[in-house]
Parts: sequence; structure tokens; C-alpha cells
Amino acid sequence: MPPDLPSLFTTRHAAERGVSRSRLRAADLDARVRGVRSTTPIDGLEAQCRAFLTRLPDDAGISHLTALQLLGAPVPDRFRQDTRIDIAVPAPARAPHAAGIRGHRIAHLETWTRRGIRLSTPATAWIDAGMMLRLPELVAIGDWLVQTPRPIATVPEIRERLGLRPAHLAKRRLLRAVDLLDGRAESYPESILRLILHDAGFPAPEVNRSYRVGQRVVRPDLSYPHRRIAIEYQGDYHRDRRQWLADLQRRLAMEAAGWTVIDVTAADLRDPTTLFTRLRTLLAG
Repeated sequence: MPPDLPSLFTTRHAAERGVSRSRLRAADLDARVRGVRSTTPIDGLEAQCRAFLTRLPDDAGISHLTALQLLGAPVPDRFRQDTRIDIAVPAPARAPHAAGIRGHRIAHLETWTRRGIRLSTPATAWIDAGMMLRLPELVAIGDWLVQTPRPIATVPEIRERLGLRPAHLAKRRLLRAVDLLDGRAESYPESILRLILHDAGFPAPEVNRSYRVGQRVVRPDLSYPHRRIAIEYQGDYHRDRRQWLADLQRRLAMEAAGWTVIDVTAADLRDPTTLFTRLRTLLAG
């Protein structure tokens, strides 16, 4: 192998440097991406993205849900199980087609480089994923993008980019999702719960607002302070004993101050009937 050949390269580039076909078929090279070879294993999403981009034009970028995954966004599990990688090129270029990728052609593709990988900007990736995601999922991922105090996208920025897509097939759903984004949300289930309440006609709750209760400051996930109602989503973390004790002490302090604390689990997100009944009664009381 030529000593100056990078660890990740195309077979075409290697052939131009005089590397034989038999050498390119050697077992010490990872060949799982067609037309690309690597001297190190192409394991993990980042490595696979780099490998595919190696064989594509410089204006191509990782897009849609794959870009959101690379950013660390809470992409639904059903998409994480799909190993295909979203790659986009700017129109009018032809969308790439190859095993292992979902090719896209985008009229207003904006990319940046993160950890050496070209990918859609956060706002662009969210908009493009609008064709794949349901409204609650869009809101939950959007909340994550605009989360304070360090957002990686802003609502005005998203609105501006969306304005460049007048013919986007999911524009109505995206516009509705933008109106529902809240940078104070701190978890995926919390965002889903907030949207469930919204769709059921409940008034908008406060999101992660702090209150002084006795000698401590509490910050419930969602709350209706005029009725002293706090709603807390209980995820898997409650299995941790220290977290459980901290939650219990906070709950006792709030109840002693006249608050009603409603615990919500994943089962309530799937069937919120009981939650709705209790919450309506408390809000009407």
C-alpha cells in the first residue's frame, strides 16, 4: 500500500496509485462499503457515514434522521433499527443510490462539518425529517434542538428555513410542530406528554418552572401553579435508589405545601384515559 494513502479511501483512488485488485480484496481491509476500503474497521454510525461520504461529491452530506442521530437527538427506536444512512445532495443533482443508504435531493441543502463529517444543519435536518416523523416525534426532537440554555437551533431559524420550502409535502405538520416547540422541555417523554395534553384540549402547563416550597426549590416537569398541580414523568431512572429517595422527599415537601403530584409512566402515554380523568377533576376543583 502506498505509505501516503489515507486509512479510508476509494478503490478508484487506490487503483490510480497502482494498488492491485487482489490487494484491495485482502482481508486486512474493511470492504463493507462498496467502492471504499479502510485499514480500520468501519464500525459504528460515524465510521459508516465517513465511508459513504468518501465515495460521494464534496457537496453531499449526511441528512434527515441520520444527521439528527449524529447530533445526539432522541430519534425514535424504529428508525435506529433501520441501518440505512440518509445522504443528500443539492438539487438538481441526482439523489445517490446504493445499498445501505437512503438518497435524497434537496433544493436548499445546508451543511456544516461536525467531527469531520459533513451533515445537514440541525434546522435543515429537522425539516427534512418531517416526511418521516409523526407530529409528537417532531415536537420532541424539535424541543431537544431548541433546548435552553444551549440550543443548537432556534425557532426563528427553523421558521426561516421552512419558509424556503413552500412545496414541502409535510409543511403543514412542520408548521404546527414549530408552534408547539418549547426550549424548556428536558426529555423526550416530557415533550410527548405535553403534546398529549395539548391535543386533549387541556390548557398549556408550565414547563420545568421552579417554585419555592418551604425550604427547598422544586421544578416539576409540568405544572399548573394556580391549582398547585405538578405532573412528573417517571422513567427508568426511578430504579436508582438515590434518585428515588430524592424524588420522594421532593414529593412529600410539595404535598405538605398543598400540591398534588401526578406521576406519569410510559403506560400513561400509551393510554392516557386515567390521567385525563384525574387531571380534569383536579383542574375543575
